[in-house]
Amino acid sequence: RLISEPQVKKGHNGQIGLYFGEVARVADVESSLAPLASLPKLPKKDVVVKFEPDMKRRLEMSAFAKACADGAKPGDGSVACCGDRAFPVARSDTALVIIDMQTDFLTKEGRVGQHYQDSPVCSGMAGVKRCLAAARAAGLTIAHSRSHRYGASVRDDLVGTSDVGYELHPECAALPGEIVVDKWTF
Repeated sequence: RLISEPQVKKGHNGQIGLYFGEVARVADVESSLAPLASLPKLPKKDVVVKFEPDMKRRLEMSAFAKACADGAKPGDGSVACCGDRAFPVARSDTALVIIDMQTDFLTKEGRVGQHYQDSPVCSGMAGVKRCLAAARAAGLTIAHSRSHRYGASVRDDLVGTSDVGYELHPECAALPGEIVVDKWTF
């Protein structure tokens, strides 16, 4: 499957984005982002997180999503993708999102990983580390998520306790200033 255009009105994957793991080779991501590392640093933005309904922000995001449906705008660079496609990358509005790279999922000793002794639970780790290094060097926003869900149960007892298994795997852990989101589902 190739997913390199905005995914509009497509259920769970309705968010706009490029799923590098499905459409781009790690080496292409690295070589595409490398020139961005030499560009001047972007000014830091003050991030304000608001959870109450904000109609102005909702309308801005709706307009942005609709504009993306007409095609991606040019970026500071682009990532070569499978199928002779390219995805523009603008450091001002492109993020690398790393999902659920937690120790419990990625090690054979982990609460989940222990049930997958015969599978290569860390098979994607090298690629994630390489993409993460390239995105950091390019100055992209980096966001990590951690899942509270372990099979059918939600483990809210692990949040904020520095539980080693719940934490991001040390090889791809968040650096100061990177976003970490705790989520309740997969």
